Parts: sequence; C-alpha cells; structure tokens
Amino acid sequence: MVLSKKAVEILRMRNIWWEGKKIPKPEYIRELEKTLIEELKEDNIIGLIGPRQGGKSTLLLSIISNLIKKGTEPKRILYIPIETNNLNYQGIIQDILSFALLINNEENPNNISKKIFLFFDEIQKLETWSDEIKLLYDSKLNIQIIISGSSSRKITKGAGESLLGRINHHVLLPLSFREIVSNKLQKITPLTDPLSFGDWKKAYSSVFENERKISKLFNNYLLCGGYPAAFELEEQKRIKTLQEYLDLSLQRDLFFFEELRDIKSIRELANICAKYSTERTNYSTIAGALGIKQDTVKKYIGLLEDIFIFKEAGVWSKPIQKARREKKIFTIDTGMINAITYITKIEDENQKPKLVENLIGRCILQKEFLLRTNVQLLYYLNKNRQEIDFIVPSYKFTPIEVKYRKKPIINDAFKEILEKTNKGLIITKDKLEEKQINNKKVIFVPAWLFVLFY
Repeated sequence: MVLSKKAVEILRMRNIWWEGKKIPKPEYIRELEKTLIEELKEDNIIGLIGPRQGGKSTLLLSIISNLIKKGTEPKRILYIPIETNNLNYQGIIQDILSFALLINNEENPNNISKKIFLFFDEIQKLETWSDEIKLLYDSKLNIQIIISGSSSRKITKGAGESLLGRINHHVLLPLSFREIVSNKLQKITPLTDPLSFGDWKKAYSSVFENERKISKLFNNYLLCGGYPAAFELEEQKRIKTLQEYLDLSLQRDLFFFEELRDIKSIRELANICAKYSTERTNYSTIAGALGIKQDTVKKYIGLLEDIFIFKEAGVWSKPIQKARREKKIFTIDTGMINAITYITKIEDENQKPKLVENLIGRCILQKEFLLRTNVQLLYYLNKNRQEIDFIVPSYKFTPIEVKYRKKPIINDAFKEILEKTNKGLIITKDKLEEKQINNKKVIFVPAWLFVLFY
C-alpha cells in the first residue's frame, strides 16, 4: 500500500518546513528539550508522553526547528500526526518509510545517505504501533524514530517486551513554575542537592532582586496552573479552556480507547478527585458516593492517572512499603483543580495551603519522572493518624511536610521519621532557615522557592 493523495496532502500541510516556511518560535522553551536533542544522536527510539495540550507537539516542533537550524535537510524530517484521519491505519509506518525514501530520492533503504527523522505524534491511536515500530527499528536503517502519546499505559505498557530497552521514555507535564520563571524573568537551574541548606541560601540570593515578581507569578501559577495555552487567559475563558482539555482527554483517551460506557461516573469521579485533592480517602467512600463498586473506582482512578490528570499517593511504612486502604489524590495541575471546581480567584487564604500541597506533590512527581516513568507518590501515617505529606524514596526517604503558614508546627510523625532519616524539609510560607530538631537537621524553605529550584 502507498500513501493516499489525501494523506500526502495532510503531511504537506503539517510539514511546512518542506516548503521553506519557518516553524513558529514557541513561547516557552521546555527544560526537556535539551535532553531530547542530545538523545537524537543515539540509536534508541525516543518516547514522549504527557497530558493532552501539555505541550508535546510544540516541543516536537521546536526540536524539528533545531534540527533544521543545525543543517538537517527539511524533507528528511517528517512529522506524522497519527490521530489524523488517513494516517492511522495498519501499515501506515511502512508507508511513511516508503514515502520518506521517495521524497528524498533514496532508492536503497539499507543504504540511506543521511539520517531521516520520523516524528509520530499521538501514536497510541494506531493499535499495531509497537509491532510496526519494532519492525522498523530492527531493520537497522539510518532512521531516528520519535514517538509521542497522551496515554502512559498505551505507550509505556503498550510497548511491552517487544520494545524493551529500545525506547527512552520521557514524561512532559504542563509548564512547571521554574519553566515559566525561566522564560519570563531569569534562567533558573535546579539544585544539585535539595538537602543542603547552603544550596538553598545560594538559590535565594540568586533570585532576591526578582522576589516580588516571582511571588506574584507564584500566586498566579497556583490559580492558573501550567497548561501553556491557558496560563495567561482571563478567568472565565481559562476555566472553559481547561474544562475542554479535560473533556478532550476523557473523550479521546478513555471513552474511545477503553470503550467505557459509564461516562457519568468517570466525570463525577474527576469532580470528587479535584474537590478533595490532597485529602485522605479510600475506594469504599468514593464507591459509595458514586454508587459503583470499589474495584471500578480503583480501575477508573488508574485510567485517570494514565492520562496524567490525577496521581494517587499511597501510605508508606518502613522497612517495607505497602499500600493501605487510605489514599490521597493529587491533581497534576492546580489550574485543573480550579477549573473543575469553578474557582476563578483565590480570595480565601484557607484555599492556598491545599493548592500549595498539591503543587509540591506535582513538583516531586516531576522530579521523580526524570528517573523513571513508573512513579508512586508516598505519604506517611503514624499510629496516631498524624501524617507527613510526602516521603521521597529517591532522596533517602526524606520526609517533606507542607506547613504553609507563618509559624509552622512540627508534629510527632515528622519527628519519628527524622530519627530514621536524619534530615527533612518543611515547606513554609516565607521562612528560610535550618534548625536542629532532636539533633537532626531540618530545612525550612518557602513554597515558591522550593517549587522554583527543586
């Protein structure tokens, strides 16, 4: 089979650089871009996953622009939007290869003169993608394959054993607070050691002159979140846009792919998760509220995690980690919380601590995603039901507690964990200092500073 006339027309429309047109410069440069550009020098497939409208396609186009600037011939770069009609049938990847060879006058696929780059966007739309990509990759042609998708399960788990070790997976969440500040005010580099008070002091000194502007951006970020196209919209339009993003994710990634029929329960579950974000709950309570089975709740929350809307946190206990019944649900983006619950302004100061805790969770999650794609958020609950908001395994099971107030009070649960970990972090409203608590070092960091440099 060869590409249809309509398919070729779509490719020409989406690959504007073939005609010498410039790719529009993105408003925000993403931190992940540098890593992906470096990986283009390797042989492995590059995989990019993240929520819809979170910036994946824009990032791919920015990478394409970089390739052209560095001398890659435009027609050796193909961007293929797999979700588009006429480009999502079985065999499309082989047809794309044939087309790429044709437009570059390459007669022998086994002897391609210069590397060809194939960017397959939203590849999960193609049911046979893993088998077709494996066949192409195993052919050992002079081709670089880049894939993206909005479903973690369809990409990371869908790859299965057939592509094990062949894909470098990366997660792109909506804009982080650091990315916004880096693009609008000054370049920010994350700390090498978040457990060094000296590093936090240096970080604060580096942004001292812009503290007021950064603080204003932080308050706006709590309200608006980091979806690129929604960040600076006026309140009603932002709410409407983010709700449409949620609907788009549910429609295309759950109702279509998973063939779910219980649309009402999924939507109500999303409302519950946003409303009670950061609070302890369990499947039984949610099941009772929705009138469905506990196993169904567990399944639906897993599906909402797969498309990067929410993330579940389980209870951690040492020396073994084990999931207990009580869970905490975090929303990937604070703007999405406010859109789902119709919050247009943060007028009540009591709303802030909850949003800050959610944002700290997202910040930890983003850091963990740099290490692996299968990430679990953890919190601690002692026998007296006192909790610590986060336990971070990648930092020697460091406890992180959010106390967004003028005078943070440390509970017994935090002191218990300190006996085992020796260090901890308290996220505050404006306090930056280091204290000895039970002869253990505890660093107090303002929330805006933590989110900016962690």
